[in-house]
Amino acid sequence: EHEGDGFYNCWMLDAGRQVGKTFTTSLIRVEDAIRYPGTRYLMACATEVSLSEFIIPNIDTIIEYLPEDIRPTFIKHHRGMKAGYWFPNGSVLKLVGIDKNPKGLRGPKCDGASIHEAAFPDKLAKIVVSVIQPQFQRGRDPTLILESSAPDQIDHDFDRVFKPSCERRKAYVFMTIDDNTALSPKRKAAILSAAREIDADDTEREYFGKRVQNKILTVFPEIVRMGLTKLQDYKMPAYGLAMTTLDPGQVHLFAVSFSVYDHTRGQVVFIDDWAESNANIERVAAVVAAREYDLWGSTPSSKLARIPLEDD
Repeated sequence: EHEGDGFYNCWMLDAGRQVGKTFTTSLIRVEDAIRYPGTRYLMACATEVSLSEFIIPNIDTIIEYLPEDIRPTFIKHHRGMKAGYWFPNGSVLKLVGIDKNPKGLRGPKCDGASIHEAAFPDKLAKIVVSVIQPQFQRGRDPTLILESSAPDQIDHDFDRVFKPSCERRKAYVFMTIDDNTALSPKRKAAILSAAREIDADDTEREYFGKRVQNKILTVFPEIVRMGLTKLQDYKMPAYGLAMTTLDPGQVHLFAVSFSVYDHTRGQVVFIDDWAESNANIERVAAVVAAREYDLWGSTPSSKLARIPLEDD
């Protein structure tokens, strides 16, 4: 009944640290691989480091108790495929660290995928729609599991795109450290006390799923502190110092901002911005020229210039 929803086969586990979300989702995939011979499942993490620190130890703990005739073998490279668990019945769990090997997400048919720390990769929706879902076309009733603690970026795809769909279909589970019955109250208190001494906001996000803006990643933390949820309307003055600022970046996007110094306010006001991956000089020059003309009504300049912003 939900097949009209583009993410009808997605299930989300939104849980704080120390709850057991990685173990639970890993167990589901191990059981799937055993139950359905010859199937292929993708298990991806935001970082390659997380594979060795979280995913592999959890899977090793699970399969330790399996009978030998169904226990999988961990192989780093096999038949052109990178790290994964190969089962005697022909099923496989393919492991991928998105940060180091994003192309490793691609492949033939896939019978299911799990993204661990799903609230942290950039462009999560694009990864799912462009890379993972095409592999589902010939899969055996494939499902997508998104597992993570709360994102540290407001309006991340995890919350903006997938959470509403999963909540609507009752395919959403929310848990906090309080739901972990394996930890004693004394142990929980000690963990939280230590975490709050370092960063109280981060503790609320990591352990209780609170959506708290990461101050380190926030360009203008004043906006969060002032409680502003959207940009304010702004009427530009008749004259001002127009500025175009460029940040070529290395790993990150090539970013450009357009601002004006408003002498009536005694402030720099940001008017517009633009960013793109792998943008060359010709592309940036064309964007800057067009945007400056639209904003300032003047031909672009290679240096800061005092120009009229409106006709006298």
